[in-house]
Amino acid sequence: MSFFANHFFQQNLTSKRLRARRNDEGVNDQIFRHFSIFNHPGRGQGQEKHSWLSGDEVHVAQTYILRNCEEAQPILQMFLTHLQQYDDGLIDLMVDKHFAEWFPGFVHNPANHVNDPLLKSLAWGPAKQVTTWSACFINGYNFHTLQHGAGKATMNSGVCVRSSSGDFYGVLDEIIQLEYGSEARNFIVLFKCTWIDPDKGMKVHGKYGLVDINRKRMYRKNDPFILAQQAIQVYYADYPSLKRDKVDLRAVFHMKARSTIEARWQEKDVLAYQMDEVEAVPTLELEPINQF
Repeated sequence: MSFFANHFFQQNLTSKRLRARRNDEGVNDQIFRHFSIFNHPGRGQGQEKHSWLSGDEVHVAQTYILRNCEEAQPILQMFLTHLQQYDDGLIDLMVDKHFAEWFPGFVHNPANHVNDPLLKSLAWGPAKQVTTWSACFINGYNFHTLQHGAGKATMNSGVCVRSSSGDFYGVLDEIIQLEYGSEARNFIVLFKCTWIDPDKGMKVHGKYGLVDINRKRMYRKNDPFILAQQAIQVYYADYPSLKRDKVDLRAVFHMKARSTIEARWQEKDVLAYQMDEVEAVPTLELEPINQF
């Protein structure tokens, strides 16, 4: 009956089925996205604050955004054509150092016929004054900054991001909203994170795919930002071993987003399986952690 009612009545009427998920309530999913990079649904939580980014932080953030903006990729490819004589490592370094500075000159040059106003807005770069929060609801996850979660029984600051070169694991330090142009709705939310070195600080077990990280092996490159919509929430648990060489290890557990449904129930008779006896096994209690 409930299922029928939800489909019979108008969609703007609230029902239990149509109600927003717990970690998405208040998120405006109807935001008109002119641009792939702008205005992704999400909601800052906690006291809203304002701060200023340094020139270097703006440059690093803008470079990451341009690298991950679908509409900017043709221009990035043009930039890369001038670097074909260099090796990959040097090309990556030159993109980090020069692309964000070269991009606005190309976009605003009338000879290049770039007419998209939002691409031009992106080229001007973000305002240095930014909005920050201590928590954020996005992707079905409830993220907290490391400082906000300190001392709490739960950990909501663990972050994973997938890339073409592999997964990165870290903790969330800041939630930052950048604004572009004169339209207040053109914004991008970034997570500023501290990352574990993916080469020296991470181990993936071949058979089961379990991931361990070493909290002392930090990623040294100045590349702390990701788009908030790229973030996957993880939990870091103390490693269940008393050996000295494992004291800095943390076991990684991927959290399930509240929008995730693993499988549909199959409508068929299934016999319940029950063991006659259950062997008692010792339990190991782990202290909750709030940092690496």
